[in-house]
Amino acid sequence: MLTASRFVQIISPGKSRLFASMLLVALAVTGCGAPKKPFIESIMAPEPPVFMTNGAVALLSHPGSWTARLTVRSGSAVRPEVRTGQLFIKGDRIMFAQDKCDRAYIWDNAAHQGLILSDALQGYAPFKSDVYPALLSTKSETAGDPSKSVNGYNGHEAELSALMSDTTEATFKLWKANALDGFPVRVTVPVAVSTNVVLESKIPTVLEITDVKKAEINDSLYLPPDGFTGYASSAAMTSEYMLRHSKTREARPISGEQVEMPAGVRR
Repeated sequence: MLTASRFVQIISPGKSRLFASMLLVALAVTGCGAPKKPFIESIMAPEPPVFMTNGAVALLSHPGSWTARLTVRSGSAVRPEVRTGQLFIKGDRIMFAQDKCDRAYIWDNAAHQGLILSDALQGYAPFKSDVYPALLSTKSETAGDPSKSVNGYNGHEAELSALMSDTTEATFKLWKANALDGFPVRVTVPVAVSTNVVLESKIPTVLEITDVKKAEINDSLYLPPDGFTGYASSAAMTSEYMLRHSKTREARPISGEQVEMPAGVRR
C-alpha cells in the first residue's frame, strides 16, 4: 500500500510517532478527485500532474531533504483543475503523493524522467517530459518587503528566464522564502507551457507550497515499492485497469449478492 508502511519508511527512527501518524492521515487514499470522478474518467487519466511535465518541477530541486504541502492550480478558465498533496524533496528527486487518489508520482530532475505508482493496481509505469528548462538564468530579483509574506514565509520575488528543451523561451515567477534558503513557496508558470487546452482559455499554472519542513528521507522512497508490477507505459496501466474492471462487472451476480472484489479494485 502507498498509505502506511510505504511512507513510515521515510521517517528516521528518531522522528516522532505523532509526525508519522499525521503524515499517514494526510496521505490516506479514498479515490481520485473531489467530487469523486466516474470510473472511466479516473482510469483514462493516469497521467502525471501538469507541473511535472511543463518544467515547473525543475524549480523544486533543493539541497537536503524536505517535506511540504502542495496545491497546484491549472487548466482553463472554464475548467480549472486543483490538485493537492504531499511533496517529498531530496535534492533533484521529487515525490508527489496526491490527496484522495490511489496514485503517487516520482520525478528525477537530473534524468528528466519519472514513475507513476498506482496503489489500486499495485503497479508502476515510467513517464518522461520533453519540455524542461535546459538553461535557467535570473531575469530579475527584488528585495523583499519585510511586512509581506506568501504562504506564511517572508521573502522576495524573482523572475527566471528559461530556454526550454524544445527551444521555446519562458519566464517563471517565484516567491523565494528567506528562511528556506531561497526555496520557492509560490511558482507561477507562464501560459505558454501551462496546459494543453485551447489557447484562449488557458490560465497560468500556480504552485502554492506550505508547511515546508526538513526531514530525513530514505532513497528507497524514490523506487517502486516491493511487490509492485512494472508496466511499459501509463497506457498499459490503463489497459490493465479496464481488463480488471471488465472482469469484475462480469463476476457480479444479477441477484445482487456480494462478490469478493479483486485485490486493489474498489467499487
